[in-house]
Amino acid sequence: DAEPTHVFARADIDPEYNADMLASGTLLFPNGRALFDCGFELPYRCAYEIVGSKGSITCPNAILPGERAEVYLHRDSGTLCEVFPGVNQWSLEFEHLSKCVVEGTPLAYDMDDAIRQQKVIDSVYRSVASGQIEAV
Repeated sequence: DAEPTHVFARADIDPEYNADMLASGTLLFPNGRALFDCGFELPYRCAYEIVGSKGSITCPNAILPGERAEVYLHRDSGTLCEVFPGVNQWSLEFEHLSKCVVEGTPLAYDMDDAIRQQKVIDSVYRSVASGQIEAV
């Protein structure tokens, strides 16, 4: 449940639309780091990889996996592939929001979570502007 404490990011900003077209950065946590890159100027991909001291987890098509979603656990002893039915995660998000509104139930992720995420995003933009490491 650790949150990033500092960020460093660089981005190419489109001068006409003031939109970040390509970005990369480092999120600094109390006990480690996370790296990201994203952009409209990169080949399409929706993958993520989590790397630790004992192995890694990769999900080659995380957002719209089609009919089957695969997650790979890589260790020194070999690779394990877990297969799940594919789902449209954006549809699931909208269905969850609609259900919460209609039934008056709380969202799976509350406003505090959204605020913490926005603080990190704001810090990324400050780092892009300053060219420096920024506190979250």
